[in-house]
Amino acid sequence: MPAAFVWLFSVVFVLPKVQELCHASGATVFNLDHAPALFRTSATVGQVMLFLTAHGVLISGAVVLTLMLLEWRSSGWPRFRRTTLGTGVFVFNFAVLLSMALMVISAVLAALPLMRHVK
Repeated sequence: MPAAFVWLFSVVFVLPKVQELCHASGATVFNLDHAPALFRTSATVGQVMLFLTAHGVLISGAVVLTLMLLEWRSSGWPRFRRTTLGTGVFVFNFAVLLSMALMVISAVLAALPLMRHVK
């Protein structure tokens, strides 16, 4: 739950400001063309988080429905439940932290061209 609240906070308050900053400098959020290759490849996580934000209710409903069907119909599910949910929570926490870091990197890269206008 803490990662979900951090994600919601970042989507509501941080992401619009980062998008505004990137728009002012002519860049887009999670478009790290001038960053090292590691950051460019991990920017996909940020784009996935934007997609989850836009379609969160539908995806959450699908996940809940899938879990309900697994609990109701699958006999082997209880054996793998803890591992599956633990892995899912770990991946979600990692994606939230990575998207926050990429928002900061996007903001810094977008602010560099704007700093030339201030001088």
